[in-house]
Order: sequence, then structure tokens, then C-alpha cells
Amino acid sequence: MDVGHVTIDDYLHEAGSVASASSFSDRHTRDDAAVARRHDVAVSVPEWDPDHILVGYGTSIHEGTTAALSAALGLD
Repeated sequence: MDVGHVTIDDYLHEAGSVASASSFSDRHTRDDAAVARRHDVAVSVPEWDPDHILVGYGTSIHEGTTAALSAALGLD
């Protein structure tokens, strides 16, 4: 019995039923698919809104997003 190992499925079980698995990064699609299979749900990929950039660390950008993204990618 491994009482120290908590998985995402443990948290999901406590939260209730799973409606879908959402992918917010192209680097996590394999994990999303595995979760979706275990819970017999679909994987959804939200549409990208170029007017709003949600940043993993830091403040989200809601104005000047095209310029901010171009600068971050070194395209300016």
C-alpha cells in the first residue's frame, strides 16, 4: 500500500465526475489523452484567443498582445 503517492486521478475522484480532459499546451497532449482514456471522456483543445495571452508565470496580457508575442519570439 503506497499511501504517500497521490495521482491526478485521486484528485479528480475527490472532485467528482470528469467531463473532459483539456489541453492547454502542445507538450501535454499525451498525458491528456491518457487521462481521457481512463475516464472515458474526450480531449478538448480550447481555441487560442490572440487578444488575450495567459502566461504560465507572471501577469496575463490583455492589451498589445501581438506586439508582446512578437517581442517574446524575437520577431520584432
